[in-house]
Amino acid sequence: MSKISDNYNKAGLISIIGSSIVLLSYLFPANSPVIDTPYIWIWGLSYWKTEFYFSLKTIFSQISVVLSIIILGCVSVIIITSNKLRKGEPFKSSGAILITLAVSIIVVVIYWAIIAHVMLEYLVENRYTVEDGIEVTTRYTINFWDYNNPGFGLVGLIIGAIVILYGGIMEASSK
Repeated sequence: MSKISDNYNKAGLISIIGSSIVLLSYLFPANSPVIDTPYIWIWGLSYWKTEFYFSLKTIFSQISVVLSIIILGCVSVIIITSNKLRKGEPFKSSGAILITLAVSIIVVVIYWAIIAHVMLEYLVENRYTVEDGIEVTTRYTINFWDYNNPGFGLVGLIIGAIVILYGGIMEASSK
């Protein structure tokens, strides 16, 4: 096996591993709540307390589904391209395709994180008693990333995209 076809094989394998990480991350929530708030998957599923729910009634859920479809479309093309590389059937722009789709996945994930921050906010209301029995109420809003840490459902997408990006750069530089 020549060095060039060996690089194609490695680039294809690396890109498939990255695609597997991306697909695996769909099984995990995108957030890790710090306080008692719902877990949210990037594709729109939510879990709070003891109940799963999925609804397309909110704009955020609709955007999440559309972005997930974009990511899955990118992964499908990446898998097809990677399999051609592994079989030793590279085509002229296969490296550019892998790089472009990996960057697209990263952009979509960042866009989702920004949308989550902007659209998902909660009103926090604190009531407490001060001197002489006077009750004071404070109200403020907190945004999504104020009370959540990124979960594997979000971080895994970026890690997988970086692995795919590496495979694409490896393939592009082997010509």
